[in-house]
Amino acid sequence: MIEVENIRGVILDIFYYHEVTKHKAGRYAKSPGYMDWENEPVPLRSFDGAEVLKLPFLEKEPDVLYDEIFQRHLPSKGISLSTAANFLELSLSLAAWKSYGGSTWALRINPSSGNLHAEETYVLMPVSENSAALYHYNPYFHLFEKRAGIDTTAWKTAKDFFPVRGFFVALSSIHWREAWKYGERAFRYTCLDIGHAVAAMSVSASVFGLKATVLSGMSCSDIAAVLGLGKTQWIEYEEEIPETLLFIHEHTEAEIPRRLPDEIIEHLKCQHFAGTPNRLSKTHIPWEIIKDISTATEKPATEFLKAAYITKETRVSVTLKMASHVIRTRRSGQRYDGKTNMPFDVFLSILNRTLPTSLPFNSDIYPVEGAVFVHLLVYVHRVMGLPQGIYLFARDDSEISGMKQRMSADFLWEETSAPLYLLQRGDFINVAAMISCGQDIAGDGVFSISMISRFADIVSDTPYMYRRLFGEAGMIGQMLYLEAEARGFRGTGIGCFFDDEVHNLLGLQDNYYQCLYNFTIGNALDDKRLTTLPPYYHLK
Repeated sequence: MIEVENIRGVILDIFYYHEVTKHKAGRYAKSPGYMDWENEPVPLRSFDGAEVLKLPFLEKEPDVLYDEIFQRHLPSKGISLSTAANFLELSLSLAAWKSYGGSTWALRINPSSGNLHAEETYVLMPVSENSAALYHYNPYFHLFEKRAGIDTTAWKTAKDFFPVRGFFVALSSIHWREAWKYGERAFRYTCLDIGHAVAAMSVSASVFGLKATVLSGMSCSDIAAVLGLGKTQWIEYEEEIPETLLFIHEHTEAEIPRRLPDEIIEHLKCQHFAGTPNRLSKTHIPWEIIKDISTATEKPATEFLKAAYITKETRVSVTLKMASHVIRTRRSGQRYDGKTNMPFDVFLSILNRTLPTSLPFNSDIYPVEGAVFVHLLVYVHRVMGLPQGIYLFARDDSEISGMKQRMSADFLWEETSAPLYLLQRGDFINVAAMISCGQDIAGDGVFSISMISRFADIVSDTPYMYRRLFGEAGMIGQMLYLEAEARGFRGTGIGCFFDDEVHNLLGLQDNYYQCLYNFTIGNALDDKRLTTLPPYYHLK
């Protein structure tokens, strides 16, 4: 059991980190201050000496409409190597390459801050009826690198422990990949990226008639043991940190256990893990504060509970785009035209997809089913039939009374369409841009968003929830990306914003609520100078 004084110290570390990594006008969070291109981390993690297994690509695109994945359980494609490969192809693989002026860079299906991708992916799955292996997924070549084998007895224990067939996907983070550019604030971005990836996997699983369930009872130390992270000789500052483990499985009414059986964890602790990790950078800048916050937010093993949330009847407009097309063409808009208007039903449909009743939020990233902590402050600029102003989109109506008590007494709280509340009328285009570090993109879109989360009480009670709150915001961000794409618009996640300017706008006097992520959606202006290449053209 952790001593009370240690818990108090951990909480203070988290609050200190969050406060010191806030951007303020005239004082940004500490970062290198320049782009050290000589030491830009290699975006590809590989394990030299590990056995390689090339994965098949989809022979044809799934005949599944984007709307269908939210409306019904599609027929399962079964559990096989090809299913896992197809699932990864539509969740964590390459989406395209861009080329300009002699430089070429890859884009992925799942978004990441600065396209830096701190996350690494591991898959634990059967290789025969009674044995399995742990693989590292290499998205640049769409292949597996075998790190460890699992014998018949251990795998049978795992199979019998779960009521349906499936395979497991784990995520880790390399903080250096983000810290190279963003410095101390990088830990926030790695947590957002885990949320992006979890949502991407949940959506992809649904395309193939499967469901993604986060094994939210697992501790970080047990995930590390399963992945062999403690047995790997990492280059200093390039180590991987355990994040989360998901079960990708067939649909069932039976309860899914939220952790692996102890037997398989103990079995993997005794295994040899093959392969030597490649070097990502020549030299590094140590960011000790990131190591401190990572340690302070490590998750212990937990039980799984059920919670209730309150949402009202909502509607979503129809789109006839194919699911795989939406997934593959998701991009971050770089500029918006600042004049396009959005129909109200499209606007509301985009927001409604972020409700906890919808995919991917049934993946249960928290050890409490149905927990909802993040709500949306919406800056409405150009929505047909809706006055300009700031609105609150409440993802859980039970939070409304608490927000009314803590936010400005001058707010209107007019319910325009459940669960959207008008707080204040007016033109907030310049305010939205100013809050997002002066980036015009936040004002040139149709609307922009600040994600407001319950914070102080949650983190004080459960320190590891700091990561999960950002994860929830990242999941919302991924759904906003996909919804914008599905409806003919484009989205952009904004990690640079003046935290306390958002809080001041809302009249917040303490840190009970905090802003974790900004986002904007609009009509994108494409850069005609860029050439787009197919995702795996380099393999041909």
